[in-house]
Amino acid sequence: MIRLAAAIFSLILCFNGSLANTECADGNETEELATMCGSYCFSAMKPVLGYLKTKETSLDTCENGSRQDLSQMNTKLADMQKTLDTVKKSQQDKDALKNTLTQHLPANLSKRLEDIENKLAAELNEKKIIQNQLKEIQDILTKVARTGLMSYYINEKAFDENSNNTCQKMGGHLVSVQTNNNNNQLRSLN
Repeated sequence: MIRLAAAIFSLILCFNGSLANTECADGNETEELATMCGSYCFSAMKPVLGYLKTKETSLDTCENGSRQDLSQMNTKLADMQKTLDTVKKSQQDKDALKNTLTQHLPANLSKRLEDIENKLAAELNEKKIIQNQLKEIQDILTKVARTGLMSYYINEKAFDENSNNTCQKMGGHLVSVQTNNNNNQLRSLN
């Protein structure tokens, strides 16, 4: 029984190959196969051979579709790989920028902090100068006396060369008290 099945299967393969390779337009193919195999064997195998031919056509169609699908999948895979490479490159660029910023940012901040400290020191120095000038002005104002429309800076120190310059800086003129009355008025203010 197994030998018979093997023989039938071999015949099917033989006929299937000859059916695939021969193309007869006049219908002589059926007669040729009937004489080769014998009419009983051929009539029993004819439906199977037709089924096999249909399945072979279906298989070819399926294989062609599979090839097209595989080709489309390979194209999509290549596109996805390009996208992945682009994303990787972008991430590497971001990482490189982050590292660069991490290295340069502290140096930049240190420089900016130093600049701010220098500006603060300069402003403090200016503030001290202004405070000293204010103190000098307050000292001068404690020595200014006003009589009527006239204001006098009273300096009981001896007359020197800088006295005239000091008066001009304050917007006044150097005066020497000549009368006893003016001297008494000035002394009464002090």
